[in-house]
Amino acid sequence: MKKILSLAVAVFMSLTVFYSFAADNDTQPLGSYWFVGAKGGIQIVPTDYDHAKLITPAAGVQFGRFITPAIGLRLDAQGWQSRGGLKSLDFSYDFKYVTGDIDLLLNLTNIFSKNKDHNFNTYFIAGVGAAYAWDNDELTSAVRRFISNIGENNVNAWNKHSWSHNFRLGLACDYNFTRNWAVNLEVDANSLSDRFNSKINNNCDWQLTAMAGVTFKFVTRTRQAVPFSDLAMGRFHSHTQADVVPANTHYESRIDTVWYSEDVIKEEIVTESILRNIHYAIRQTELSYPQPEIDAVVDFVKNHKDCEVTVIGHADKKTGTPAINMKYSMQRADNAAKGLIEAGVPANIIETMAKGDTVQPFSENDLNRVVIIEVLGKGTKQNKETVRKYRLEEKK
Repeated sequence: MKKILSLAVAVFMSLTVFYSFAADNDTQPLGSYWFVGAKGGIQIVPTDYDHAKLITPAAGVQFGRFITPAIGLRLDAQGWQSRGGLKSLDFSYDFKYVTGDIDLLLNLTNIFSKNKDHNFNTYFIAGVGAAYAWDNDELTSAVRRFISNIGENNVNAWNKHSWSHNFRLGLACDYNFTRNWAVNLEVDANSLSDRFNSKINNNCDWQLTAMAGVTFKFVTRTRQAVPFSDLAMGRFHSHTQADVVPANTHYESRIDTVWYSEDVIKEEIVTESILRNIHYAIRQTELSYPQPEIDAVVDFVKNHKDCEVTVIGHADKKTGTPAINMKYSMQRADNAAKGLIEAGVPANIIETMAKGDTVQPFSENDLNRVVIIEVLGKGTKQNKETVRKYRLEEKK
């Protein structure tokens, strides 16, 4: 059994290392992926013997595929050592076993949620397979030696080996601490033949297992950035790493401004737009100053009529939790909007949104700690210099 477990672990590690180096540029949607895992824990087949003395170690491996975000299939093997007991002799006996099952996996989190990409998932498990047990020498020897003293009349010790059906129901949960790696907990109830533990009571034996493990999911990381058009305005914009936040200083509150004077427009009015990205360090939510991206937005609004400003906050998926990342993205969007207002942009033309880590605009993880600002406004088609004529009015 130790050789089998060692071989399984070696194959598991080889597959994950190979995949990490061999991943190409193809994009595979989350929810349709292969996975492989290893786990270990405890098992018990309850009888009238002291339950605390029946607990033994167990280990397992699994390999499967999620066909949709909610439905998956796996091949699962569990085994190691099981234990029975004779209450009349206060005697326990060990034997080896292994079970092999084909399991149906239902991702309950994805079934009941519109969002199909979660760090934490809960699963229902139902499976069917077979169990093989061997090395029952401890009990068969005890029966030969103490047969006259055994008080139980339901002992039926099998010799050499025993086969059994295995029907399984279970629950599991996992937490994705990276895109590909997850830790998981699993609890199963396995229905076995009445002879599995060599004690006949005209009912199936129930084996309960509880295991913790690690799973590697063969999911390639999306290399193409999500177009900003999907988020807001319906047009594609390319993003670069050049939009980096400089060092700190502060704006002074400005006077009220009338950005556009109707009498200077003599040309055809057309819709124009700009896009600016403000990137953040981990856990950073405040704006850094001087902030050229804010200045660019202010200048555009000064020079255009009927402007609409959209401020969208984001957080990166590899750090934090979905709840924390949603909070950070909301604070970033609110602080960016506040900076625009302090710089003179009217509050009534600003719309703020927070996406948390549900949308990742960039393929590079660290760039997704970002506020994306897009502005639409009306300007002149031919002579844009006339639009730059504006006047300032002090607060009354």
